[in-house]
Amino acid sequence: LGSPGLDELKWLKPVYPGDTLSGTMTVLESRPSAKRPELGLVKTRWDVVNQDGAPVMTMTGWNLYRRRDPGVAAGVVEPS
Repeated sequence: LGSPGLDELKWLKPVYPGDTLSGTMTVLESRPSAKRPELGLVKTRWDVVNQDGAPVMTMTGWNLYRRRDPGVAAGVVEPS
């Protein structure tokens, strides 16, 4: 649903036309929004490498996502 911003963006190496880039995303943290319980905040780290496996970019930041069940706290299992 959007992003409140980036914490860090680093270009480690130049990227040229014809380069093949691939990346991985790792979830670092997640929590419900304090002001809007129907939304959740997820902090991620992106690592991008070129065709030789050389790191070319890293980025960490927050993204907003709609929560499936805003009434249930993340990670809490309701009793049956």
